[in-house]
Amino acid sequence: MSSSSSSSSSQLPRVLYSTASHLGGTGLSNVAYHAVHALYQQQQLSKALIYRNRQKTVPKSYLQRIRFQPAKVFSGLSSRYYYSMKREWLDWRTAAYLQKHGNDFEIFHGWTHESLHSLRVMQQQYSTDKISIVDRGYAHPLYSKRILDEEYANYGLSRQLDQAPRWLKRFDHWRRETEDALEEFERANYVFVPSDFCYQSFVQEGYPAEKLVMIPRGFDPSQFYRHDVTNQAPVQHPFRAIFLGLLTVRKGLKYLLEAWQALALPQAELLLVGTLHEELQPLLQPYLNHSSLTIRHIDFTPN
Repeated sequence: MSSSSSSSSSQLPRVLYSTASHLGGTGLSNVAYHAVHALYQQQQLSKALIYRNRQKTVPKSYLQRIRFQPAKVFSGLSSRYYYSMKREWLDWRTAAYLQKHGNDFEIFHGWTHESLHSLRVMQQQYSTDKISIVDRGYAHPLYSKRILDEEYANYGLSRQLDQAPRWLKRFDHWRRETEDALEEFERANYVFVPSDFCYQSFVQEGYPAEKLVMIPRGFDPSQFYRHDVTNQAPVQHPFRAIFLGLLTVRKGLKYLLEAWQALALPQAELLLVGTLHEELQPLLQPYLNHSSLTIRHIDFTPN
């Protein structure tokens, strides 16, 4: 690298990145890794605050691991509360770090449901000279709630949104979704969303478009690519459709199963790959047992 380009890189704003996901792995852990790795490559990473490190390309000197995690005492609770506890503890630790290390960064990047205290510090302490970003992986909370309310009704399921015990109300995912997340978006300078659908859901809810930044998810072309079969002999195998992801109401599994049954394709197989939420077990089981349908379920599988 030339001295001029090195000097230019050193002038780029430094980013403090915070995530309750692992750094490296699958899902959001993979998204977080690529973001942190890109910042490191561009010499913009100040520090990444994380729980667990599962990668080796970003040096440990750039990582601030949070080893003490009091939420583990409550790991037997439903994920509806336990994951919120983990996220809030990360948020408190990040907020404390922000207060002490203001000279080490110009941009704070956090994730929805785990940045409220940090964003309050950013507004109160650095409102004029630093930028705060919240990453949101799906639609606006109020838009999402309306859709999910309709879907649960279509499935004949109860969401039990008001069933949280009093002492757990603060950590209830659904309360945080419709209260804390909205405050996070209000306090942040920008909100990152991964798709046009998410972008439009925020706009429809009246969120300022100038604060939205759409960054679609990427993929690794060395892992996912189209095979050239031009000169290959035909392979005799069934037509196969594959669903990859959590098997939940939010993913629309009901419509996929109904469509597959209606198509009744000969010599065809539907492969469902992902963790099945307990609430959908009664829906899926009859399709798995159906004699004229070839549907298989494989649990979560790392790529």
